[in-house]
Amino acid sequence: APELRASILRGCGVRERSLPFANIRSLEPDEFVDLLANVLSVKTVVCGANYRFGYRAAGDAKLLQTLGKAAGLQVKVVDLLSDGAETMVVSSTKVRQSLACGDVDAAA
Repeated sequence: APELRASILRGCGVRERSLPFANIRSLEPDEFVDLLANVLSVKTVVCGANYRFGYRAAGDAKLLQTLGKAAGLQVKVVDLLSDGAETMVVSSTKVRQSLACGDVDAAA
């Protein structure tokens, strides 16, 4: 639930921001980082190692680190998680798909 997530984050001193995707989907990677740093005053960005951003997913986590550093952002890239058998990468998409199919064990 978005309200619960926002409440938990506020309790930790984090301000959550959300933007309509239609407003940012055409931004190039450098424009997106500029928005984060200079319009939204973001200080830290946390993303997964497979993160893509910018128009047509032109940017990746490494580019975010490069552009972020130049813009004064701290960028933390988190390694991907795998299941215990390391047969698949854990992702929110796969968890949602498992739950939609009723496979609670796979989602856990």
